[in-house]
Amino acid sequence: MHIRNQKEFNPKSQIVSVIILIALLILTFVMVDSNMEDLSFQKLAGLLEYLHIEYILLSLLCLFGYIFFEGRAMAAASKPFGVQLGWLQSTKYAGIELYFSAITPSATGGQPALAYYMHKDGFKTSKSSAMLLVNTFHYTLSLVVMGVVVLAVQPSILFHNDNALFMVLLVIGFAAHVGLLVVCLLLMFSHKLVFVLGDWGIRLLCFLHVFKSYNKKIEAYRASLETYKACVQTAKKDPKMQAKVFLLNICQRLCVFSIAYFIYLCLGNGDGSYWNILSIQVLSAISVNALPLPGAVGAAEPVFLVLYAELYDPATLGPAMLFTRFFSSYLCFILCGIVAIVNHIVLMKKRGEIVDDRRL
Repeated sequence: MHIRNQKEFNPKSQIVSVIILIALLILTFVMVDSNMEDLSFQKLAGLLEYLHIEYILLSLLCLFGYIFFEGRAMAAASKPFGVQLGWLQSTKYAGIELYFSAITPSATGGQPALAYYMHKDGFKTSKSSAMLLVNTFHYTLSLVVMGVVVLAVQPSILFHNDNALFMVLLVIGFAAHVGLLVVCLLLMFSHKLVFVLGDWGIRLLCFLHVFKSYNKKIEAYRASLETYKACVQTAKKDPKMQAKVFLLNICQRLCVFSIAYFIYLCLGNGDGSYWNILSIQVLSAISVNALPLPGAVGAAEPVFLVLYAELYDPATLGPAMLFTRFFSSYLCFILCGIVAIVNHIVLMKKRGEIVDDRRL
């Protein structure tokens, strides 16, 4: 099959990010293996026959819920702008966003790719940008609120370990998430800032010869900015929508955080409470999600080993980390990657960009 050159967006440019992600995974496994003498593939294989299958199924259900609620939050945020997303389409968009976020060094790195695919599906970029801004705000706000609740209800969780690096990461993580909230608010309320950022981006793309004409692009951007401003004004005046998007993001967070609890039960444990494990997952997410690492790989794993040292015995701590990360991150990356790749192939077929070259 011959694929014509696509200037606007080429997933091949993401190969470097995927390679970096795989390299980080390999490095992480080597690090864990070298620091845990009892961990081996033979031991992991031996544990499989003792796993409680019902908790594996619940972990999978939580993973699907994580993707599903991401999509429904997007659908709820889009509705006031006249954009109707069915559950299948919104789940597809969630998969695309989560996949590209996993291979870029940012928790919100998948949004430019998603905006591109929504544009190719016929949605105005100004409307999709407004939706993504609203959803990003509540996605970040949900984690910050959960973190504040955890620290308010159970402040002693910070003193169960004396790892200074984790404490530093937690402070940086809180600051980064609050900073992102501030940026989102500025983009909602300061249209001048939005124009300046867009103008800077267009100038950069013209300098890189991605765009040919600055004047044409800036005029088109001015026109779309008016629609964007109207969408943001609509969003600000719709508290019901805001509340719904926030609650859907809470549901999404609870789904992915609950995987750690079901893996805990799956390995035959029962002393730790759901609230305790949920609290650990919330603080772990805050401490690693803001780091410039694809999928937080290389940071989430050692943080898990630190925070769960008192809940797991040394013999199962390593496997617990690998099983938890597999269902909450690695498998999610694989499933969402399949969705993104299939969607792109379907898009190219619709546009006639894949042709049979067997005659060549």
